[in-house]
Amino acid sequence: MAGFGDAPLIQKLAVPGVCILISFLAYSSQLLFHLADLKPGPLTRAETLQFNALLLCLWYTYYKACTVDPGRFTFSTPVHEVPSSDDGLPSDNDDEQEVDNNSIGRGKNSSKKKGSSPRSRWCRKCAAPKPPRAHHCRTCNRCIPKMDHHCPWTGNCVSLTTFPHFWRFLLYANLSLWYLSALLYRRFAALWVDRNLPAYLGPSMPVLVHLSLLLPICFFTTLGLGIMLYATTHDWLENTTTIEGFEIHRHNEILERDRRGGAWWSARAGHDDDDDDSADPDIDPRDRPVIVERVEFPYDIGYWANLTQSMGSSNPLVWVLPWSGAPAVSTTEGKGRGWEWEENGFNHTEGLWPPPDPEKRPPRRGNGRRRAWPGAKVSDDDDAPPPRQYASRDEEIQAFRKRQEDDLRRREETRARLMAELEEVAEFDPVPIPVDDYDDDEVPLAELIRRRKIRRPDDQGE
Repeated sequence: MAGFGDAPLIQKLAVPGVCILISFLAYSSQLLFHLADLKPGPLTRAETLQFNALLLCLWYTYYKACTVDPGRFTFSTPVHEVPSSDDGLPSDNDDEQEVDNNSIGRGKNSSKKKGSSPRSRWCRKCAAPKPPRAHHCRTCNRCIPKMDHHCPWTGNCVSLTTFPHFWRFLLYANLSLWYLSALLYRRFAALWVDRNLPAYLGPSMPVLVHLSLLLPICFFTTLGLGIMLYATTHDWLENTTTIEGFEIHRHNEILERDRRGGAWWSARAGHDDDDDDSADPDIDPRDRPVIVERVEFPYDIGYWANLTQSMGSSNPLVWVLPWSGAPAVSTTEGKGRGWEWEENGFNHTEGLWPPPDPEKRPPRRGNGRRRAWPGAKVSDDDDAPPPRQYASRDEEIQAFRKRQEDDLRRREETRARLMAELEEVAEFDPVPIPVDDYDDDEVPLAELIRRRKIRRPDDQGE
């Protein structure tokens, strides 16, 4: 489903809007501090140099985050056929399926070696194999190596090759905002101290309006970018991406639902523990119960290894320098950086991530019709006889009229049976319901007393 950042207008205005925001906060504030009569006075030479040095780093890292190619996979042999999906294997999403492809992500079966993958993924949109940790970006229209997300504010994907530039951009953006916040704090603190002085001794109205605009814009920008820097650094330390974070959360929810026994895919539901249906060759793989097992996230290989792998260098100084480079995708098909990933060995084998999602299990196909699985009602459509074939159009019309006559006869028989049952019901006397007589409501009290006196002698005479 398309999000807010996928709107064409947002994609066109996002990068210019960020440039306008940076220019307003960075340069209009300096102009105000130098020209307006604000305490503690204009910026010193050191403050000006420090602030503009941070801004220079900010502009450069933002340029790199917007323009560096997010990476691509180059296949020497073009693929002309899409593998069949009738094997019943679960797929991670609608754009990919898992296939047995030995050319991608295979290696030695070692817990510390890269790339041993018992199953590879296939991108239906690219019509090509999809290496581990790669995802298809609908905006870039290709599979991106180690895709984190497509950032609308940079107009680029955060990936294996752009993550270092994106993180440095967030770092210098936050440093610049913190420096500006300190400068604004000093000016507002001086205004608070002089709040009891006459107005003509303070700043003019345009200066106050400008300060009032700078403060909330700087605050909310600092808050938003601070949250982004924290989340990005957290993913960097754990060697995860935003997409993989969603996969981890989804996998934990599936395990919790399976543990409670309320999931329709649970192998315990409606099956005997003594019966091993998975070993029966006559059972369709898509009809077998799904056994959900915990899969540990395999790419968290330790804090230091995570940091160096994402930045492409073990020198911490290189991580923060704005002109530093970033990892590149290997040009050797199926091998090297971007194609293979080191795993931590916590799982019994490699290549298990992302774990299959039972809710996205492929549906069965029977008699040329696609069954809505698993929400559809269980039926025997696959075992039903094929529809009758008629020799001519007249024969088909006669059969249709015969079905209409049969339906009408059944309805008439049902109506006659109901009427006969009603006639057999024994007659009964209606229950008398006492009815109040409200005719005397409008009679005067004197008339009622007179009638009562007349009625009493009659009663005595009887």
